[in-house]
Amino acid sequence: MFDDLLRQGDARQSAYAAACLDPAGSSHRAADIVEELAGELSAEWTEERANSLIGDLKQGKKRLASCTLLALALVSVRQGLWQVARDLLAFLPPQDGRWLFVERLAEAAEHERQDLGDPADEWLKDRFCPMPFDQIDTAADQSVHFCPAAWQPVPIGDLSEDPGSIWNGPAAQEIRRSILDGDFSHCSRRHCPHIRDRRLRSRDFYLAADPASPAMERYGRIIAGKEIRLDTKPFRANLSHDRSCNQSCPSCRPGRITLRKYDRDRLDRLVNDNYADFLSSAARVTLARDGEPFASRHYLNFLQAYCARAERTGTLQIQTSGLLLTEALWNRLDLWGHVSSVRVSVDAATPDTYARVRLGGRFDRLLPNLHFLGHLRRLQMIDVFRMDFLVQRDNYAEMPDFVRLARQVGADSVLFLRLRNWGTFTEEEFLNRDIANPEHPDHDRLRTVLEDPVLSSPEVDKTALEVM
Repeated sequence: MFDDLLRQGDARQSAYAAACLDPAGSSHRAADIVEELAGELSAEWTEERANSLIGDLKQGKKRLASCTLLALALVSVRQGLWQVARDLLAFLPPQDGRWLFVERLAEAAEHERQDLGDPADEWLKDRFCPMPFDQIDTAADQSVHFCPAAWQPVPIGDLSEDPGSIWNGPAAQEIRRSILDGDFSHCSRRHCPHIRDRRLRSRDFYLAADPASPAMERYGRIIAGKEIRLDTKPFRANLSHDRSCNQSCPSCRPGRITLRKYDRDRLDRLVNDNYADFLSSAARVTLARDGEPFASRHYLNFLQAYCARAERTGTLQIQTSGLLLTEALWNRLDLWGHVSSVRVSVDAATPDTYARVRLGGRFDRLLPNLHFLGHLRRLQMIDVFRMDFLVQRDNYAEMPDFVRLARQVGADSVLFLRLRNWGTFTEEEFLNRDIANPEHPDHDRLRTVLEDPVLSSPEVDKTALEVM
């Protein structure tokens, strides 16, 4: 009987996956499918049976679909079998972790509470988030979102669809509805920093704002009229659909990524005409948070198409390693007047350290490009030139020298960031590298470095390092 129920649960995986991806168009939401299955399994679920099944899963004797694992974890939470629930969730594929029901279930199991609610739910009831009304965000799987997929997993469409259609499509309207109704049912409480850090303003703030501000007046009108279909195009876009990079930094990826010609040509067909036109009036277009834009033939082609259509109003924001951004390339792409800011990931102040943490790069080739960007900033040809530093065991001692290097080349500011594990490290390797972790054996040495007066300068931002 129990095995039959497991098989029936696995048979609902397709419906569960579809509901996760398209809550606006699905007849059953993902959570409803899991809830229904949990109800069927609950009478057969005991701690003894749970431990036996977990043993079979660990030995590879059984494999269960995600929705079945979630249903069993939900039953375990309701029965107070907290470790069983945590063990079951560990068998989920990594990509399933981004779905919001999984997030709620994992939080409940971790904190040993039977209620799947979140403390942020009540706070969000009178909040407003402008992002679904202002911007789009493209991802490496070619899905299109309003903000990063980790913050809001549900896509509004994909790159193969007409951008104007998905901007006001069913999924887009449903997500906007969830914001205006205050349930934020498609937003991650754990990963969205605006929710996690309680940054969102109340709806009343926008309704009472100075009507002389066009943006505030627009938000107030949207809130008052509950407008989920917009007559404006996105004001901002973050393009991150090509992960191509000329480096293989251990902190980011296990090796170099280069698109095949077929995939590159397909992206050119999908993006360069449709999105170059659709975004030509945007106030900000950002390239490329998850790759190197100047190592991507596709992004180079997009930049040429975009710059040929857009006014020279400084709309482009570029995230780059800086190695390929030479003065000659700047001229060839005719970026003059199109770029407002350049953020360069450097992570080192000396050639030896750079060679260790930025595999595939040469410090002597980077320096002239940094000086060129500093020259552009002094000429006020760009508004922002920032240098970024991902703090880890191999480079933390160079933090003060990095600030001095930034000043020497003419950067406006420095951002220090904490190392994250994007699946490129084993847990042991990550713990060994993450010196910002208070449990790291060299953490006190990092704190000593942070006492250097140069790191307290106004142009230095250490908030993302998370060392308090």
